[in-house]
Amino acid sequence: MRELSRLTGLGVAILLLLCTGCTRQAWYAGMQQTAQDDCLRQPPGEIERCEAHINRMRFEDYERDRERRQQP
Repeated sequence: MRELSRLTGLGVAILLLLCTGCTRQAWYAGMQQTAQDDCLRQPPGEIERCEAHINRMRFEDYERDRERRQQP
């Protein structure tokens, strides 16, 4: 069941990418939304910790980190 919800979330993220021109920012937003949906399925005591984990990096920070990692 959990695997099905992840596949559904991934499908939504892919659809979001196709509809928004496949920008990295749209991809990031889609993955954040999928992660948020997964957090809401956690037991009540785990939801806040899960959300804190996924909301710790803004897109700009993610992009800067991604570019830094690609440099030789």
